[in-house]
Amino acid sequence: MACFKQSKFLFVHNVSECIKWSIFNFQNVYILRFLQTSFFILLFATFAVPVFATHNRAGEITYEQIAANRIRMTLTTYTKTSSSAADRDSVEIVWGDGTSQWVQRSNGTGQPLPNDVKLNKYIQEHTYPGRGTYTITFTDENRIGNILNVNFPNSIDIALSLSTTFTLLDPQFQGVNNSVVLLQPPIDFACLNQRFIHNPNAYDPDGDSLSYELAIPLQDFFS
Repeated sequence: MACFKQSKFLFVHNVSECIKWSIFNFQNVYILRFLQTSFFILLFATFAVPVFATHNRAGEITYEQIAANRIRMTLTTYTKTSSSAADRDSVEIVWGDGTSQWVQRSNGTGQPLPNDVKLNKYIQEHTYPGRGTYTITFTDENRIGNILNVNFPNSIDIALSLSTTFTLLDPQFQGVNNSVVLLQPPIDFACLNQRFIHNPNAYDPDGDSLSYELAIPLQDFFS
């Protein structure tokens, strides 16, 4: 914020009067600037909070290899429907080849689901400079509030970060490489002191074997 002050010349009768006017004018300017600064800090605090409202519940990145060096990426996120101020009509995707791109949401304004959940799809094709192994990443503020094992009680301060690593194959000799498809949305309800089971209902369209392991949730690329 730029602050401009218009000077005024005052005619005074003696030096002491001039000093009084100078001090008075300096104090007024100081107080005015303090009030302006305080006002804008309060204004920012008031309007910034809803923008970063509790939002992200879960998400995943999948891909299809549609040519030798080209994929079709799908980012799926599950967000809080009532957090309209934090709704994302576009997101930034980091492709892993030194480039990134803003991708528009593909399913309109999102698909509302029961229990204040919204399903969002972001689909985009991308061509890589050559065959190799790449990691696609996505990071967005903020997770939903009150997650017990993520910076409780301030889980809303932690970003949701997703990544998927893949290798482009030679379609002529190796076929294509597609990601695992998860048929079960990662939105579940668990009961206290009861065993909780989540079956992602995953399959690999290329017929590759699948294995699972627990991992620490990400808040940024590899952290």
